[in-house]
Amino acid sequence: MPYVKNADLLKGSKEWIYFKRLAKNNTLAVTHKHKTLAIRYYWTDIITYSIKRKTITLNSGEWLTPSTKDRINHYLINSQFPGINNCSTYITQTDSRWFVENGISISLFYDGVVLDDEGYVINPMYEDKKRDRLLKQIEKYINKLSHAIRNRHLLDAQLLNTSGDCFCCMMGDTITGKPLGDITRNNDHLLSHIKEGYIMGSLIYNALIYSGYKQKQLPYLSANFWNFKHTIIRSVRRYLKGEILGINRK
Repeated sequence: MPYVKNADLLKGSKEWIYFKRLAKNNTLAVTHKHKTLAIRYYWTDIITYSIKRKTITLNSGEWLTPSTKDRINHYLINSQFPGINNCSTYITQTDSRWFVENGISISLFYDGVVLDDEGYVINPMYEDKKRDRLLKQIEKYINKLSHAIRNRHLLDAQLLNTSGDCFCCMMGDTITGKPLGDITRNNDHLLSHIKEGYIMGSLIYNALIYSGYKQKQLPYLSANFWNFKHTIIRSVRRYLKGEILGINRK
């Protein structure tokens, strides 16, 4: 395999059969074993092409930054994926919101948006006042969580301490780790938490499981809470968007 200076880019490399560096040691072209091609920017596959379905999936990894948007646009236009003809789709931005455009149609950008072989969004999402209000409430909750972590108001031990936590967040399947609220698809308790700004260990725990972390990893994350603050914040944001709004829901 080609040499890559930043070893962190190789996370999950056991699933890859080939990669090559594209630019500045932070962008890779990856071929996965399960017949998909991808453009990886830092730790996120920002563009994933399915050879079988001839579809492209876009993902920001919750990093809605100018550089992420520029990389997606650059490699969409210059993708050279087999079966994709003259892809004219690109990401635009208005204020803090991203949109997927192709000159004919426009859709809100969200992680997991899928394009067909002509660049049209298969699963478009349009502006919605209720959805916008919920997004603002989620971001307000995330800001409060970030402030609590940054000012050490949220202690390391709170991640595993569930006393006084919400019943729907705390109780769940002992095998899968899914909480009761997620199993029953009842998000009323999550709506209540973001409205009240109630931060608890169980919700953070569930968000990390939702993001792919294993139960055996959580004691280590708890013991090193401060060092993983950005991981925790991104996981909670992804979890709330998935369970409340169905954005890239697992």
